[in-house]
Amino acid sequence: MKYIFIILLTIAIIVTGIFLPYIHGDYDNFAVGLSYIFQFALFASLLFVPTGLIWLTLNFTIGRNTPTVKYSPYFKKITLIIATIIVLATALGAFASNNRFPAIIILGGGIFLFTFRKKIKTLFYVSDNIKPYYFIFIPLAVLVIRMIFLETVKNKTTDYVGLAV
Repeated sequence: MKYIFIILLTIAIIVTGIFLPYIHGDYDNFAVGLSYIFQFALFASLLFVPTGLIWLTLNFTIGRNTPTVKYSPYFKKITLIIATIIVLATALGAFASNNRFPAIIILGGGIFLFTFRKKIKTLFYVSDNIKPYYFIFIPLAVLVIRMIFLETVKNKTTDYVGLAV
């Protein structure tokens, strides 16, 4: 139950970040920057989906009760490479929205996380049987929500602006 809550909370935070510029109020350059950052990270995180599907398939074929030592180190290395790509894409999103300071913070935070990843891993331990679900459901759910609702939200906000003038 805890893992489902974490997945739903993560999806809610990312979706909120993506749709933040379309909330009623004055134009907010920071909200636009956050939206770019979250969207660049979303599209880069789609690389996790095939990795999660392969990992999940191996969990089902080998069995949950057997140790996954044979393939786990490979997936950890692949995950680290994909996480590096996501950090770089997120920094590119910040840079594309003319937010150089958040781009520097994201790169610095990424370097910090990669440097101390073993200590952080002990704080936020997730079982190897659960990680594939994170890799599959979070990027796909956020992508589906973005694809379905972004045009509608854009149209609603531009209609509102047209009526307010």
